[in-house]
Amino acid sequence: MPEWHRATPHVTLAQWRDAAKLWRALGGRDDLREPLVPYRRRLESLVMGVPALKPRMAALPATLCHGDCHAGNLLQGAAGEWIWADWQDVRLGAGVDDLNFFWQRAFVAADTSPPFEAMVQAYVVGPETVGGMLLTREQVDQALAWAELRSWLVDWPNYLGALSATRMERVLRRIGTLIDQLEVAGHL
Repeated sequence: MPEWHRATPHVTLAQWRDAAKLWRALGGRDDLREPLVPYRRRLESLVMGVPALKPRMAALPATLCHGDCHAGNLLQGAAGEWIWADWQDVRLGAGVDDLNFFWQRAFVAADTSPPFEAMVQAYVVGPETVGGMLLTREQVDQALAWAELRSWLVDWPNYLGALSATRMERVLRRIGTLIDQLEVAGHL
């Protein structure tokens, strides 16, 4: 592997602790205090408990990940082709992390949810078409749910404070849906 090629770093205990503090701070915001009440206990428990659940998270084959996958880094060339820009965070990891981050950025920016189902269907087909790697829908769904939940809990608290209360409530409902999905599947 080239020198610049590195694996996706694991979330450290310090990052989990910082995330827990940020979630508490969000709960102190006047316009978020009430919307966070139904979620507060579950969030605090999960933020500190997910590292212990890591072995239960779905593992997919590693792939080359962009590391900062969002629409602002997707350019269109002169012939209409799509070109990914800003590759300084490229790494080897779970492709669902890129997919998830792209979707989350669109989710917080829009009033309606981006087409999650179409995205997942395309992702399931992609690895088989390109590399002959067969992924089941169940594997991808579980991996995406874990990746999204971990991202909302750890990566997003720094940015969630910039959201309006209405957008934050959407994010909280999404987190609740993910928790329910993982609990029903017996993964939490």
